[in-house]
Amino acid sequence: STQSTGSSGINAEYGGMKAFTNYLGTDQDLWSQWDATELAKQFNPPEGKPVNILVCQGDSDKFLEKELLTQNFVDAAKANPGLNVDYRVREGYDHFYPYIATFLEEHFDFVAKFIC
Repeated sequence: STQSTGSSGINAEYGGMKAFTNYLGTDQDLWSQWDATELAKQFNPPEGKPVNILVCQGDSDKFLEKELLTQNFVDAAKANPGLNVDYRVREGYDHFYPYIATFLEEHFDFVAKFIC
């Protein structure tokens, strides 16, 4: 599960491209091995069992459109039959502490369904 995650770094000019360059160098083919959206496109589930993912995003996040690019990941994951995505958009929230604190228990409950 994830909350307000930068999910398409190879397409995010400031945060993603800068981070990938600093950590991985300038080889953009290498970047795709670490980009959540690209990984969702290529993912093959173990034993053919789909993997469940919870993604939550505040709709008032100023970084949503240019940096987080959550919809890119959601679209790629929904197109992959090996991934089941539960995408929850939270009205009026950004990605800072009050948002995370408000919805964190939902993520614990979601994960617990699959590991307990």
